[in-house]
Amino acid sequence: MLTEFADSPAINSYQKVQPYPSPSDLETLQSLLNAANAPLMIIGGGGWDLAACTKIQEFADRNNLAVGCSFRCQDYFDNRHPNYVGHIGIGLSPSLEKRVLEADLLLVVGARLGEITTGGYKLLNIPKPNQKLVHVHGGAEELGSVYQPDLPINAGPCQFADAIHNLVLENSSRWASSTLEGNTAYLETLKPQPIPGDVQMGEIASWLNQKLPEDAFICNGAGNYATWMHRFYQYRKYGPNWHQQVGQWDTVCLQRLLLSSSILNGW
Repeated sequence: MLTEFADSPAINSYQKVQPYPSPSDLETLQSLLNAANAPLMIIGGGGWDLAACTKIQEFADRNNLAVGCSFRCQDYFDNRHPNYVGHIGIGLSPSLEKRVLEADLLLVVGARLGEITTGGYKLLNIPKPNQKLVHVHGGAEELGSVYQPDLPINAGPCQFADAIHNLVLENSSRWASSTLEGNTAYLETLKPQPIPGDVQMGEIASWLNQKLPEDAFICNGAGNYATWMHRFYQYRKYGPNWHQQVGQWDTVCLQRLLLSSSILNGW
C-alpha cells in the first residue's frame, strides 16, 4: 500500500465557501453594540487572512473596542495595540478573567466557545450566558451548540471583517478608558516573575520579545513548555504563530520557504 501507485481522476483544488452576514444581522449587531457599556471582542478560529485581521483591527481602533485573542490566535491582532487586552487561553490572567465576566456584551468572531476559550466552561453560564452574546462563525452547526447567543451570525471571519470594517458606533468613547485599563493590565502580565532554578524561562521569552525581528516565525508546540511564548511574546501581525503537529516538520518547511525570515523552534 505504501509503495504501489494508483490511478486517480484529475480534480480541481478545494474551494472554501463562507457565508456573508446579512444586512439585518449587521443592523442588530450595531444596535447591541450601541447599547453596550462594557463590550469585549474575542477573535480566533480558522479561515482568517491578513486583510481580515487588518480590517478587524481598524474597526476596533475606530470604535475603542477591547480585543482579546483566543487560544493560539494571538497573531490575529497586534499585541502592541492599545486596544489589546490579552490572550484568552490557558492560564488566563485574573484581570482578563474579570473583564470577560463583567462584560455586558461579548462579540466572538470566528472562535469556538470550547473548553479553553471559556475557562473550562466557567466564564459563561450554560446554556444562557449572563453577558449578551454575539457569536460569529462560518459553521452554522457551531452556533448555539453549547451557548445560546443573543445574535448568532453565520459568516466567515473574512466576510464578517469586510462587512463591519467601516462601521462607526455611537459614542464609543464612553468605554475608551476601560479599554485602556485592560491594555494596562495586560502589559503588567508581560513582566516575568522569578521561578525556581537557574533557567528563567519568562526572562528568556521576554528577551526574545524585544530582540526578534518583525517577521520572525514562532513554531510553538503543544506541551506545557509552550505557555512561555503564549504569555510573554507579543505577536505583531497575522502569520508568525505556528504550531507543531508532528515533530519539527513545520520548522523545516518554513526554513525552505522563508529563507530570509527568522524562525524560532522548540517552544
